[in-house]
Amino acid sequence: MQKNKNHLLENENRVALKKLRRDTKLSAVSASSAKYDGFLGQDRAKAAAELAANIDDKGFNLFVAAPRATPVLPALNSLLEQFSADRPTPDDWAYVFNFASPHSPKALRFPAGKAKVFRASVRDMIQDLMAAIPAAFEKPDIQNQRQALKETFKQKQEDAFEKLGEDARERGVAIMRTPMGFSLVPMRDDKVLGSDVVKMLSSDKQKEIEVNIKQTEKELQTLVETVPKWERELRDGLRRLERETVEAAITQSIEVAKRELCEFAEACSHLDAIRRDLVDNVALFVHYQELQEILQTQSSGDDISLGPFDRYDVNVLVDNSAKKVGAPVIEESHPTLAHLVGRVEHRAEAGVLTTNFKLIKPGALHLANGGFLILNASRLLSEPMSWFALKRALQTGCIKTESLAEALNLTSTITLEPTPIPLSIKIIIVGNPIIYHMLTVYDPEFSEFFKLLADFEHDIDRSPESEDVYGQSLMGLAKAKGLLALNKSACEALLEESARIAGDAGKLSLAIDQLQDLMVEANHRALAQRRKKIDAADIKDTIEARDHRQGRIRDRLHDYMMRGVSLIETEGETVGQINGLSVYQFGSYAFGKPNRITARTRPGPGKVIDIEREARLGGPIHSKGVLILTGYLSGHYVPNKPLSLLASVVLEQSYGGVEGDSASLAELIALLSSLSDQPIRQSFAVTGAVNQHGDVQAIGGANQKIEGFFDLCAARGLTGEQGVIIPASNVQHLMLRADVVAACKSGDFHIFAVESLDEALELLLGQSASDIHGAVEKKLRQYAAVFEKSPQRLDDQPAERLPEKDIADVPPDGPPADPPADPPTDPPQKRV
Repeated sequence: MQKNKNHLLENENRVALKKLRRDTKLSAVSASSAKYDGFLGQDRAKAAAELAANIDDKGFNLFVAAPRATPVLPALNSLLEQFSADRPTPDDWAYVFNFASPHSPKALRFPAGKAKVFRASVRDMIQDLMAAIPAAFEKPDIQNQRQALKETFKQKQEDAFEKLGEDARERGVAIMRTPMGFSLVPMRDDKVLGSDVVKMLSSDKQKEIEVNIKQTEKELQTLVETVPKWERELRDGLRRLERETVEAAITQSIEVAKRELCEFAEACSHLDAIRRDLVDNVALFVHYQELQEILQTQSSGDDISLGPFDRYDVNVLVDNSAKKVGAPVIEESHPTLAHLVGRVEHRAEAGVLTTNFKLIKPGALHLANGGFLILNASRLLSEPMSWFALKRALQTGCIKTESLAEALNLTSTITLEPTPIPLSIKIIIVGNPIIYHMLTVYDPEFSEFFKLLADFEHDIDRSPESEDVYGQSLMGLAKAKGLLALNKSACEALLEESARIAGDAGKLSLAIDQLQDLMVEANHRALAQRRKKIDAADIKDTIEARDHRQGRIRDRLHDYMMRGVSLIETEGETVGQINGLSVYQFGSYAFGKPNRITARTRPGPGKVIDIEREARLGGPIHSKGVLILTGYLSGHYVPNKPLSLLASVVLEQSYGGVEGDSASLAELIALLSSLSDQPIRQSFAVTGAVNQHGDVQAIGGANQKIEGFFDLCAARGLTGEQGVIIPASNVQHLMLRADVVAACKSGDFHIFAVESLDEALELLLGQSASDIHGAVEKKLRQYAAVFEKSPQRLDDQPAERLPEKDIADVPPDGPPADPPADPPTDPPQKRV
């Protein structure tokens, strides 16, 4: 055993200790000068954001494509606030009653802070007029004029009836008033003649009386028809008097308000419209007390009930009076249609929903108009009609307020159609790169409205300079979050963890959220121990504690391997059997685990059966990796004959989905072992992809895979003959745990890096690659000879079976009493 151990230590493919982990040594960090830089390592994205902030042309909005763990919003807000300070403060907007079209409230534009001034002026004016107009009608001269008009009408009416009565008496006709109107009867000597008396008169006299009554009746009818005309003349006269009185009373107030807002033509025009409406509705003021009593009896008790003068009020939609300098930067976290374009609220009145222009509420587009609006892509796209409303606003250059029911043509409620408001805005949408790609592919208009992309980096190159900058930024982040200060060792531990998150010793992950969470937990530990600073021990203890909390499934699978439920050998030699490595992913937590891979071969039609694919458990990349094996075999062996091989490859005891090509090297070695009849060392695990030429290619999750196999070997006892074979191109990614590095340093564990299949074969099979290839060539020629003699018979027979006895997959919570017939329905995601 010692001889084998020394042989492994001297192997040229063994990875040097200094390459297994790269420690951080900061040269200069200072908590006093530390400042968090939200755009750390994001020069490309920052340049795109600055360009978007500076270009006002249509369509130059910005999509920020960032990983989920990268906190882009604070950095974006800070950057945009800097640019917004140099922009002019946007105008205010207000809605007013449209006297020409009541269902389409008018939008008025004001310089920042002036909308409230206009509203106050209008309210003061109406309040003054509510007292001034009734007072004007109480003036003696106005009262006298009103009385004179009424007296003139009364006198004219009395004179006309008196003259008609005199003319009728001269004709011998009396005009008598009755409850039903007027009655005409004959009279003589001021006495009414009864019907009996009239009958006693001569026929000529009776005809004379009848003619006189008809004449009087005609004149009475003419007079009765004339009286309404006189009444109209009276009303018109009184109305002219009221209009003249009102105009005299309001002219001064209107002119004062117009002088204050003389530079705003739209506001002055609206004041003129108010003047005309006040004159036309003077009864509101004349009968104000009676109206108030009626409204009080009909009030619903809420605070939005309309009064008789609310039509003259001003609904200030956007008020920028509080912003002294610069444009707004608004972040809308819930971009529903109403929250984007505003809404028209309704109120219940007598069982009916009603509304008015005072119930128009602003949306984020209104509030950010003239500035910047930040939206979350996934939330925006998940809200009905929000994305379409945003595109329409950008296309038309105006904000149209409408409800979701209106947008879908589902409303039957009376509502308003407010005048659209011109839009000048910069939209910033934050989402992941997948959403950006999908919008680019499936929405042709997307690229028209979002011409700029801020593509955030996942990581940065690791160098002494970048580590110093990153460390300073982490100290600044701790200060900004109100945490204890980080000492130098804590920063170094965080940077090393950042490299492990990146999965690359030469990179530092920019997943600041994950590091921030570590800092918060470490801060809790330091406070519990009454320390004034966070040190490396706090960071490392936090990482270990988190690993323990999230490692239930990992520990359960490890327990299955230790108890022989999951079959993995770490010593001995076996033909056609090899230890592959896979990564299990549970949310953000990932760990490595060895998997047994077996291969069986026999003469056949030149086919390698991927059992995972046949069972529909393998993903397309894994299937591609297995198909490459056929290409390798065809190109390297028996070039002058067809490949007469029927082989099967499987990941044993794997009943969940499998994806990735990092097992293709192990699968090919298992096939070659079966063909050459040479055993494979079970003390090794292998990971790596292979191409058709036998070159070993890089894979992902190298650190987790190595640590997963190491944990199993350490639990069973390190022998000095165990190790992991990885692609040489993955050495640069190694950032292994300290205990793995220590075991490698003592010679108890080994990491080997290979560039070709041949190097891996010699390590695993203990023979030269040429001897192994020769044995494979010989076996394949034998297969070819057998297949040539009876190809049909061999083609129709099933492939040689794997051993019948098989151990079923075991659920994470414990082995069942009997092996299950079917795999678990919800297996963990696994990458090989």
